[in-house]
Amino acid sequence: MNKIISFIQVKGGAGKSTIATNIAGMMAKNKKVAIIDCDLPQATSASWVSVRGEDITITTASNHIELVDRVTQLQDKHDFIIIDAPPRIAEITKAAIIMSDLCLVPLGASAPEIWSTVDLLETVEAARKRKSDIDVRIIWTRFRATTKAARELSIAATEQLKLKTLDSKLGYRVAYSEAIGRGMTVLEWTDKKAKDELKTLGRELERILEVKFMGEG
Repeated sequence: MNKIISFIQVKGGAGKSTIATNIAGMMAKNKKVAIIDCDLPQATSASWVSVRGEDITITTASNHIELVDRVTQLQDKHDFIIIDAPPRIAEITKAAIIMSDLCLVPLGASAPEIWSTVDLLETVEAARKRKSDIDVRIIWTRFRATTKAARELSIAATEQLKLKTLDSKLGYRVAYSEAIGRGMTVLEWTDKKAKDELKTLGRELERILEVKFMGEG
């Protein structure tokens, strides 16, 4: 049975497309993966796939009707569907949440990003009226574990937003921007710390989704 993972965030620059493409690339080593890029016209995920090659299916959707149609077309032919949602609150965002087995909210440890995410909670709650068991979790990005302020802010945000938080955190590393520009993931790049972060995230997603997609490496 296939799994759908959506990446949702109403603030641009939170690393949503970067994480979506890295996870898609990691999964594509052993599984059939499709990305639906709804973050238009920027289309970072679509551009990444065009540079990368043909191991990942890419399509786009500009509204909730198109998104439902794309999922219907792809779900029987792929193990994983990744939805890169638009950076705004809209019907397409709610549709992505409802259709997903897991929704990840990339969030940097900064007050403006946390403030903007509060607005997203209303959309999540509206979606839960249609599907009560929606699994929405924060993933911390550009995280500086050695910074006391970042640690304190992440704790406060978790309490304020009342969302589950992944144990995995992605640090503030140039490797992510360097890799995405070449159609790669950080697993295919030279930064060992970034590789280890992504592998740790992959193992955690395997546990949450109860499905294996990573190799032994």
